Amino acid sequence: MSMVSLLFLLSRVKGGIDLSDLITVILTSYNKPDLVEKSIQSVINQTISNWELWLMDDHSNKETQNIIKTYLNDKRINFFNSNIKNEDRYKKTRYATLINKAISLSKGKYITYLTDDTTYRSNRLKVMAEYLNQNPSHHIVYGGQLLQYVDESFNIFYESESKAKEILSNASNKVDHCSVMHTREIAEKVYSTYESYWNDDPIFWHNADAEFWNRLTDFAPFYPVDGSFEVALKTPSSFQVLNKDVPDPLPNGVLVRGLSQDIYLIDNQKKRLINAKWFNYFKYQPSKIVQIPDPLLYKYETGKSVNMSDLPYQILMKEDGVEQYFLYQNNQKRKIPNREVLQFFSLNQMLAVELSPTFISSISSGSPLSSKINQLQFLPDGRLFSYKDELYLSQNNHLHNIDVNVALKLKFNIREAIKLNAEEFGSYQLGNSFIWTFKTY
Repeated sequence: MSMVSLLFLLSRVKGGIDLSDLITVILTSYNKPDLVEKSIQSVINQTISNWELWLMDDHSNKETQNIIKTYLNDKRINFFNSNIKNEDRYKKTRYATLINKAISLSKGKYITYLTDDTTYRSNRLKVMAEYLNQNPSHHIVYGGQLLQYVDESFNIFYESESKAKEILSNASNKVDHCSVMHTREIAEKVYSTYESYWNDDPIFWHNADAEFWNRLTDFAPFYPVDGSFEVALKTPSSFQVLNKDVPDPLPNGVLVRGLSQDIYLIDNQKKRLINAKWFNYFKYQPSKIVQIPDPLLYKYETGKSVNMSDLPYQILMKEDGVEQYFLYQNNQKRKIPNREVLQFFSLNQMLAVELSPTFISSISSGSPLSSKINQLQFLPDGRLFSYKDELYLSQNNHLHNIDVNVALKLKFNIREAIKLNAEEFGSYQLGNSFIWTFKTY
């Protein structure tokens, strides 16, 4: 064998793998220590070994990274830690950014994807790669998937199975992230046209795969491969579960947390940490906490922690020793003259914080609340109203249209919405709507 021939063969080899048949698996990971190990193991357990795995971790917690590091002795496995700062997460669709990095670093003839809540069946890579080898004019394949909905203890309460039956010229929002394999050749065509592979604009956080599929089908359709090749889990902390119906921005007064157990109050468009002591003292309800994606949580500037020296937004106060209630709003106390007004605005007196007369008298007074809705009444914040079958949320004396699914997601009780007539509704200016959208194709 000539030296030229030998060098050509060596150029096609990476760690003993023939690059002409190499399959690149891109696994994106973030803070799922209970699941990521199973995802990695499902690649190792494939019936073929000509793969490289790119573990693209978005600066997960130490527990997750320690699990990943136990697999790095396998020369087929590559690890990349983004080291992204929390406050920068919202600026890009992070998993798309990581995938773009992995495609540029990887060498495989074929590219496929995996997430840290999904596992491959053992024949996944073999079947799809064989199809593409046998059909060189086809550049994209997809298969079926078993989708399991699980609770926090990973008990399955519902499952469904998608099937790959049709040739798709539009696969967006029809085919899952983890169900596709495509050639590097077509990925490079996408890059030449769009100057990137996946679009990591933050508007695509919910479905960046759909946007990439839209790019791919500019050049070729998706061909079906019969069979079910992955098991995907929808957990309470899955990104799409957390992200669905969460508006941006969030209304003030909402209790939120991300993947950690820290609880925050959205107050004046800042997130204020509430520790267990003050959570109980101010009679917040655990059932009102909304879990949201970390990128959205970290988008909010951190304000002062909740405590007595800086009272939290919109609390109901009761003067110790007497039946007198106040609503704390805009750094003022607003007197509630009677039970009728409490009931009208669905203010639960059982959740009132009892404070001393001296403390309450130290707070400046605002206009008292009234059950009469007109332009003279400065609305209390965070109250639901209804007009002509539409819901509205009061903020800063404006009425903001709020989608019913958004209201439910944010733990509002829509049965408590105060009905307005035309005159009452016309007394207030409308603010920006609280809605949730994602791109359809």
